Amino acid sequence: MIDVRKKKYSRTDLIDFACENIEFFTTLSMWDKCARENKLPLSRHYKLEFGSWDKVKEEVYKCKSGENENRYSSEELLDIAKRHKRYFLKTRMWDTFAMEKNLPSSYIYIQVFGSWIEAKDKVHAIQSRVLWSDEEVDLFIQKHYRFMKSQTTWSSYADENELPSVGQLLYMAGFQTWGVFRSKAKLLEEKQEQDNKEELIKIALKHRDQFNTMREWSKYADMHNLPRVVSYNKYFGSWNKAKEKIFGKTG
Repeated sequence: MIDVRKKKYSRTDLIDFACENIEFFTTLSMWDKCARENKLPLSRHYKLEFGSWDKVKEEVYKCKSGENENRYSSEELLDIAKRHKRYFLKTRMWDTFAMEKNLPSSYIYIQVFGSWIEAKDKVHAIQSRVLWSDEEVDLFIQKHYRFMKSQTTWSSYADENELPSVGQLLYMAGFQTWGVFRSKAKLLEEKQEQDNKEELIKIALKHRDQFNTMREWSKYADMHNLPRVVSYNKYFGSWNKAKEKIFGKTG
């Protein structure tokens, strides 16, 4: 029997643990919950050994492929995936959605088609390259633009939050390169920053009698759930610069 208490696990150990508990080997959170309850290696051990959660699942599911118990034909699986193609990009994304809707997991697709990439290619082969509308792209960027400074930053953030990878993001949004996508994100970011700044100005003008010292505004803002001093410092550089810009005076 494998000693689950040891710190270092071999690749074979990790695969064996996963295969023995395959029904829980879907999302990071589900596996970690199972692992903690049963004293099994956490997902971080798998990611250290295999590089990413998706690669782990590919290897584990390949080892289980000889035990194919799936009750779906390839045509049925493709039909299901195409009806929900927006979620059929990353195994974690699909498995989270599939659990909620009681649909076949990525494990079944890998069994039938040989790999996740092969299944994904078949699902998206006859679909339009752009999966998101312009409005959906804008909304997504506005929600996550702080983490789109570079591909590295986005990759780390996306992996932690189970969001589309760089390649998947470009595919879904309909952009050829990260540079083109980043230009779009930068424009939206600048617009969002300007909108935020204008909103701060409106609030200060509306409450100008209380917009005197930082201490006075902080107390007033806390009582009325208004933007704090730190917000004005962020967008204008300092409290005095904010007052100068908004009211044309300092002090």
